[in-house]
Amino acid sequence: MRTARSICKIPAIVVVLILLVCAGLSAWELYSSFWPTVDTALKELAGRYDAKLPEITMRSGKAEIRGQQPHFIVKDKSLVLVIDTREDRQKDASDYLKDVSDGAVLIRDSVVIKSKGQIQAIPLKWIPDFVFNSQNLKTLLNEYLPMVTRLLLLVLLLYFIVVKLLQAIIFALLTYFASRFYSVALTYGEAVKIAAVALVPPVVLDLLLYLLGIKLPNAFIIYFVLYVALLVLAVLDLARSKPLPMGPSTSINP
Repeated sequence: MRTARSICKIPAIVVVLILLVCAGLSAWELYSSFWPTVDTALKELAGRYDAKLPEITMRSGKAEIRGQQPHFIVKDKSLVLVIDTREDRQKDASDYLKDVSDGAVLIRDSVVIKSKGQIQAIPLKWIPDFVFNSQNLKTLLNEYLPMVTRLLLLVLLLYFIVVKLLQAIIFALLTYFASRFYSVALTYGEAVKIAAVALVPPVVLDLLLYLLGIKLPNAFIIYFVLYVALLVLAVLDLARSKPLPMGPSTSINP
């Protein structure tokens, strides 16, 4: 069987298509593993906003809410989340956070955040005029979420195109130098073709495990062990298909 040698003869465009398919499958798997959950969570948060938070009006980089203030969202021994947009309450922000290790205070022109004892203020001037409530957030998600989804898919696809290409280029070195050990004539370009085709089984296996809901610890190790094993088998296949040198024992006498 000369499978590896046959792979060496496939056109470059086929190799490119194989890499694109592998990148597409990996991108779709990663996207499917987390984005639907994020999408649902964002829509649920928008639907529950009015029940959990007051309506916040942003105008010219300044926040404003109606009703009694301060408005505590969370208040316990370790975490405080509070809204106080009254005038001249900047000093009160530090008072709200002094007895906790983590927290955040929305004041009129900034958000004061405390994390692990460190306090920093983030200005609100970059936030456009907007009224935060359930209806407006749902409208915002319906308008922009499809675009964000398409952009995310494109970014993931480009990322995996680069990753799969690098994997083929780097692991082709293994095939290339291993072929030298067996004295097999193999160019680096042919080694890249073998490395690209060898990506298909690990990528498909990874996708099947995801679709079947099988979660294996250190699955990436299985991916690379299978990948390297296929490359080694390809080199052995090349070595077996190497033509025998002509010598006295193999020559035909007239």
